[in-house]
Amino acid sequence: LILEKSGFKTVIDLESLNFPVVGNMQAVRRSAVKERRAILVKFMRAFIGGMRKIRSEPELSKKVLAKYLRLQDKAIIERTTDLIQALIWRACQRFRRKGCVTPWSL
Repeated sequence: LILEKSGFKTVIDLESLNFPVVGNMQAVRRSAVKERRAILVKFMRAFIGGMRKIRSEPELSKKVLAKYLRLQDKAIIERTTDLIQALIWRACQRFRRKGCVTPWSL
């Protein structure tokens, strides 16, 4: 949206094509899981809690997003928050079909 306001044109909108995009992911070696399991469990609980907070408290999410990305344009904040929620939701739907645990099912 920032680029569009500056005159740039959208060439390909991956969101409208339902293109699978990894918005955020974690990877860790098996050895690290064995050695640091307790701290990794805490990290994942906090990460999942953050995703749940984005969905359950959109106004708080917008304030945090605006603060840390230093955004002031309400349209950009709104669009970015909507996009993040959509990416998380689509990822959860794909994982749910595969029988995986998702943040919304916890």
